[in-house]
Amino acid sequence: MNFRKKPETTFKYPGIRMAMDGNTAVIMCEREASDAAGAYPITPSTQMGEYWAEETAKGHVNNSGRALIFVEPESEHAAAAVTAGMTMTGLRATNFSSAQGIAFMHESLYAAAGKRLPYVLNIGCRAITKASLNVHCGHDDFHCIDDTGFVQLFARDAQGAADLNLISRKIAELSLTPAAVGQDGFLTTHLIEPLQVPERELIAEFLGNPDDQIECPTPAQKMLYGETRRRIPAIWDVDEPVQSGVVQNQDNREHDLLDSDDYYQFQGGMTNAITQLKGVAPVVYHNDHSDPSTPKIRTLKEELNRVIRSRVLNPKWITAMQEHGYKGAFEMAATVDYLFAYDATTNLIDDYQYRDVTDALVFDKNNQQFMRENNPHALEEMAERLLEATQRGLWQTSEHYAEKLQDLLLDLDGEREGNSDD
Repeated sequence: MNFRKKPETTFKYPGIRMAMDGNTAVIMCEREASDAAGAYPITPSTQMGEYWAEETAKGHVNNSGRALIFVEPESEHAAAAVTAGMTMTGLRATNFSSAQGIAFMHESLYAAAGKRLPYVLNIGCRAITKASLNVHCGHDDFHCIDDTGFVQLFARDAQGAADLNLISRKIAELSLTPAAVGQDGFLTTHLIEPLQVPERELIAEFLGNPDDQIECPTPAQKMLYGETRRRIPAIWDVDEPVQSGVVQNQDNREHDLLDSDDYYQFQGGMTNAITQLKGVAPVVYHNDHSDPSTPKIRTLKEELNRVIRSRVLNPKWITAMQEHGYKGAFEMAATVDYLFAYDATTNLIDDYQYRDVTDALVFDKNNQQFMRENNPHALEEMAERLLEATQRGLWQTSEHYAEKLQDLLLDLDGEREGNSDD
């Protein structure tokens, strides 16, 4: 028989033997890894926020060399927004909440997942009841966010609360998906038990720093960021606080974006403002929610192309407008006016689209005759707008079109003068 003593297994980071509750175990990790927290107190996760605030007051410096930041807003909903905002600036952020607080911030969590914000939400799980207040353990809050897109992990003890806090953050930052770590309220959050607290050096080696450049782990991320990216992408630059894009939702198909000035005033105005402030034109989306079960997401350029092709240049629409006489001619002129306004504010109308619209609505013999007879002022307004587009360089066309538009305006002016003499 072999009675030789087995060699002892040694670990680079064996952990620090301590006794504490689950709330404290979370903060022992968060204070070394994270930069900032946004939280609103609610039992039984209140102590996590309190312990973070205490570390902040002490001037604790984390592994990134930063002093901790704590923002306590006016509600749990606001806390979720604050945490998301801090993450968007590239900070490693965290949040702590429970029960009705989780339900209150629920709608904000969809946005965090949609924006791919890799923060960690630490939950001290508690029952959500309607009849009376209940501060005891329950998993209602943990499961009420099952549909948000968060990575969800659950700790069975204080050791798990510490370990899963780090593991969930690693997962979140690699996948760019926010994570939630639950632990039983009072049974884990407040029960003092022995555990191996992860060393500061272990946390530094395992998680790295928020501003580290890392290799993108998925093909999708490489499409967005290239071969490498910041560990926590800085979506917002607080020194240049401008929007990164413009989105407008349309919930019906009774009209389109060249039917009303509301659309270009918002989309065009915001696009122009961002371009002027940032120096780069933003991405603009026009979302079709006319059928809520199958929303269609299009860029503004795609939507403009669709509307010009399917309506403005559609002979059936032109014929239908002619049946409405004066008002139909007015609608044609309004469409050209809105098209011009979109190009003036977004630069998204192509030269060939100006040409095709001009040929269909202005120089087509039948339609021009209709407008002369029913609403010559609308015809004049269309010609003036299209001529202005050439003069402002929005429509890069041959002098032939500009001359024809000028001749038409002179002709209309002459007719008006002749009518006034009569």
